[in-house]
Amino acid sequence: MAFNSLDYALFFIFVLVASWSLVRWASYRLFFLLAASVFSYMCSRKLYILLVLIPTVVDYLTALGIAASDDPRRRKLLLGISIALNLGLLGLFKYYDFFITNVATGLQSIGLVPANASLPVLNLALPVGISFYTFQTMAYVIDVYRGTWGPIKSFLNFSLVITFFPHFVAGPIVLAKELSPQFERPAELTWDRVSDGLFLIIKGLLKKTLADWLGSNFVDNVYKDPSQFTATEILLSTYAYSMQIYGDFSGYTDMALGSAKLLGYELPENFRRPYLAQSVAHFWRRWHMTLSRWVREYVYFPLGGTRKGQLRAYGNIMLTLVIMGLWHGANWTFFWYGVIHGAMVCVNRWSNQRRKAAGLEEEVEHTGLALLWRVFLTFQFVSLARILFRAENLAHAERVASRLVSGDFALVKISWTIYAVMAGAYLIHWLPPRLVDSTRVTFRHVPAFGKGVALAAACGIAAMVKGSNPVPFIYFAF
Repeated sequence: MAFNSLDYALFFIFVLVASWSLVRWASYRLFFLLAASVFSYMCSRKLYILLVLIPTVVDYLTALGIAASDDPRRRKLLLGISIALNLGLLGLFKYYDFFITNVATGLQSIGLVPANASLPVLNLALPVGISFYTFQTMAYVIDVYRGTWGPIKSFLNFSLVITFFPHFVAGPIVLAKELSPQFERPAELTWDRVSDGLFLIIKGLLKKTLADWLGSNFVDNVYKDPSQFTATEILLSTYAYSMQIYGDFSGYTDMALGSAKLLGYELPENFRRPYLAQSVAHFWRRWHMTLSRWVREYVYFPLGGTRKGQLRAYGNIMLTLVIMGLWHGANWTFFWYGVIHGAMVCVNRWSNQRRKAAGLEEEVEHTGLALLWRVFLTFQFVSLARILFRAENLAHAERVASRLVSGDFALVKISWTIYAVMAGAYLIHWLPPRLVDSTRVTFRHVPAFGKGVALAAACGIAAMVKGSNPVPFIYFAF
């Protein structure tokens, strides 16, 4: 159920009214929110709720078993069961066909199997949000195993932590220790929280609207047939796609955070003006921050981080970024997307290590032209790398890239409205945080009628852009 749809608006209004009417009965309220979350997920594929229920039950029980046991072998066995189940389901539904197809191609290339032979593929539909809720349940069991968080005794509480509909299918990736304590205390709703929640929903809806317009009126046309566009137009399309995917994903996150606020809960920040990053390493601290945090805490540090020598550190960085690339999908484009980002983060580390060896600060707060230059270079890399992210396969990416270096610099097929929408989208992204915060505070003082008019206007603009059907969020595919 997309946040930018009428169905979600009606669903959320009902949930909002019903849940606050149950606020005096905490258990009933949590049960209602769980039922609403399950219902919203089943609106996509009913039977796939079993793929959520099975790991939820298993991880709940394994975490309790880990916490209750002093036997290291038993604890490791239970942890292994949880990880094997979660990664097994993720691998089966998301990566099996990709793996088996490439194995078949490799065996055919060296003559071990006939050219017309094929290994069995499953062609399973990808469950919505599987990459998100799998990481959330795994993080919980690992935290209990490490002793950094105690087991959640209430199955109702734990189930809602995993399935809470604002973050369920496209993040942010919420840790149990962030959300569970909120479910254990009475929910509170203040006028400021209502105002901030509506402000986030309006902001997110406008971001999504601009993203959809750029996608349908420019980016999709370029990637449908890149041969029809010049090198300059291809370059501008990479800038447009960078803003499209930012507006789409951060817009979803804003609406998720706003929805949660209106229900009385807080979700973690997921974006912090990523296109102002001064390096690729900084970019990943600002983009999809909860995924970066997850991979850092549950992959990079367990691998040794930087504690086991320089060569191992660079290897850990590369592996971590490749995992982040493949997290987005089973495609060679995402593999190489992770590789080139990993290579640039390694370059960032190498540069910092050189500065450290020379007795200088590893990272410097740049200002003026130096700051602009670093932001410019980082943005160019991030935008050009997104060709791999947007392309359907490597051959498609190669066609786009070849047009980019064709040397044809004419501007023929870009209207002034494309420039205007891109400028507006980037202006929203680059607004100083203090200005955004002051606008949010000012919005608190707007009367309820004015807030309703602002929300209605945002919905009206979104309706005019989307046409008959809402455009799905890009990260629903991951």
